[in-house]
Amino acid sequence: MRPSPSIMRCQTSNASPSLRPWNAEWRRRPSSRLTVSPRPPSSPPATSPIGSRAARAPTSPAAFSFTCASSPARLCVMTSAVAQLFDAMAPTYDELEPWYEHLYAVLHRILREAIGRAPAGGGRALDAGCGTGFQSALLTELGWDAHGVDVSAGLLAVARRRLPGAAFALASVETLPYPDGRFDAIVCCGSTLWFVDDPARAVAELGRVLRPGGRLLLDCEHRPSLDLAWTLVSALTGDPLGYGVKAGDAWRAITAGQSPRLPYPGYGPLWLFSRRELAAMLAAAGLTSVRAWGLHNVTNLLPSTLLHRQRLPRTLAAAFRALRHLDARVIGTAPARAFANNLVILARRAQPSA
Repeated sequence: MRPSPSIMRCQTSNASPSLRPWNAEWRRRPSSRLTVSPRPPSSPPATSPIGSRAARAPTSPAAFSFTCASSPARLCVMTSAVAQLFDAMAPTYDELEPWYEHLYAVLHRILREAIGRAPAGGGRALDAGCGTGFQSALLTELGWDAHGVDVSAGLLAVARRRLPGAAFALASVETLPYPDGRFDAIVCCGSTLWFVDDPARAVAELGRVLRPGGRLLLDCEHRPSLDLAWTLVSALTGDPLGYGVKAGDAWRAITAGQSPRLPYPGYGPLWLFSRRELAAMLAAAGLTSVRAWGLHNVTNLLPSTLLHRQRLPRTLAAAFRALRHLDARVIGTAPARAFANNLVILARRAQPSA
């Protein structure tokens, strides 16, 4: 199916604050980068030392804990920094590289299948971490009354120009400005949880504003993944692949018992999640995972840094075309979910008991 003109105009945009984290040209501009302030001492990091008893995977949802130093009335330090970062990126935010072209082509296929068209009587959908309105445009095409939130005023300005009929709000996913049960469907794609200060609170907020029986489509940066293995290999060999991550940080991202925050140059510490950790946060928010897909699994046979450029060399482009075709065919399999770079989960909020 060919997308509508509104979607065609959005094909080079992204859905949330996860666009181009490894764009080589952008990373070479020191003035464009932002150093994220560290978490205040009152909020200890979520990771544990390698090899310690605490680093082993917890066995119950309650064992997964994330803390946030800010009150609900104001944005967290991390959220404020992310807003500044993506305000600066707004003019070039809609430029996708091959890595993201594949990611969003498959994500949109999943969205059409998992969320689908709005019900005959109409339905209200939230694009959480909407960026420039990529998923909002698709939701509108599917007949939904689309609403979007993002922390970046610059990105929202683009979204409002793109979709003047949609309702966009400047807000954090951790403190959504909506009443309980407001939405019939929620899409939170583009690894929005990568950037929040308190992932558990963000998921709880998504669950709060979703009506009973409503659906949530959530996309997160996943661990373990083949790309984390490439990150570690590169770090141990002088970083020829240009990930810019220290070997110890890459190792902790692979082995830590709780969700680690991996320090990326120019972006600060960013969350990575296992499927088990995501399921625990969803359960705590009253949501149940009903289906999952693993994206960028086969394509991770190539280091992602090779694909973060606007044009690929001919041989690399041919290899990537073949891999992305296979990648898209196996996204629903157990191996894909186990080692994918992006984990996409469809969850539902339970209906109240009679």
